[in-house]
Amino acid sequence: MARRLFAVILCLACLQVLCAERTVFESRFDAGDLSGWMDVKGRTPPGEEHARITEEDGRRILMTSDNRWAGLSATFAEPVKVDGNLKKIVLRIRLKQAGKGFHGATVAITSRDSMDMHNGKAFATGKDSGFSVFGHTHREHNSITTRLDGRDAKTIRQSNPVRSPFFKAHRTWTDWTVVYDNNNKDIEVTVDGASAPALILHEVDLSGRTFRSFWISQFETAIEFVKVVYETK
Repeated sequence: MARRLFAVILCLACLQVLCAERTVFESRFDAGDLSGWMDVKGRTPPGEEHARITEEDGRRILMTSDNRWAGLSATFAEPVKVDGNLKKIVLRIRLKQAGKGFHGATVAITSRDSMDMHNGKAFATGKDSGFSVFGHTHREHNSITTRLDGRDAKTIRQSNPVRSPFFKAHRTWTDWTVVYDNNNKDIEVTVDGASAPALILHEVDLSGRTFRSFWISQFETAIEFVKVVYETK
């Protein structure tokens, strides 16, 4: 009896491990570590003209440059394939627009494993798959977009009524949680831990695609942390 009970407990423990979240990227700004990050010139870590670690209120953050045309990429520890075994991909980030003007910010999960040296964007022209979120204080600009094999496949923008803006104010820290749910085939954006998503894009099927990196626009965006995980069945 004792052996049988032990076997059951062991099986449940193994199942829990198998179904647990796996972290594919997590920032380490507190340790002054930018390993895994890449700028538009393909440098790892990025050059200081694109991004640098600085201090604010006793904690270390990443501050990007005012380059409006380029972004930063962070390579995953392992590729994430969208297949029948995947439950969800979750991106968590705390960020703010820290410059003189407010221009919004874009984050993306992409199939790229390196930066596009031609335009510095998350997706090369006519290539790549993934999804991106654009946030702004003006709700009509907030959006979720999916990209399939080089083409923008589906986009939704916020409209009235709106549960929450993606940015409440300029130079104010904001938490975004972006979830691609492979079972429900949707993408949700939740802001500052709200009980309901601020925006949902339905009927999203990314089956067969493999994601390899996280991307964020520069344009004087400050980042306190970013973490990407996935969960399997």
